[in-house]
Amino acid sequence: MSAAQHLILLPRAIRAQDAPAYLGIDRNKFNAEVKPKLTLVVLGHRIRCYDRLDLDRIWEEIKARNGRPGADDSLEEATSWENAQPGSAKRRTGHGSSTRLSSDSAFSNALDRAIAKSQKHT
Repeated sequence: MSAAQHLILLPRAIRAQDAPAYLGIDRNKFNAEVKPKLTLVVLGHRIRCYDRLDLDRIWEEIKARNGRPGADDSLEEATSWENAQPGSAKRRTGHGSSTRLSSDSAFSNALDRAIAKSQKHT
């Protein structure tokens, strides 16, 4: 097989409906911040496209304006969320885990009250 048989071509034209997904942003953000900077190309009666290179250029502008070198988003988001929580335990729990620690005796007392209450009504 020759190298040409393994060549993957990226389309130059990105359909208008696919442009927000190409940049990884939602349609509202795209319409507000990106679309005004683009030239819409109409092919035929219905096909509306943007030039992929224009989309890439705008992405580079957004990245230069908003990017932070070496930022670890997951750590930053978790830390800011935990700091915003009143009385945060500052520890991670798994899905379905309680953040409040209760003793076995507290659970036992609550269970006893619930059983006693249900027995009164029977």
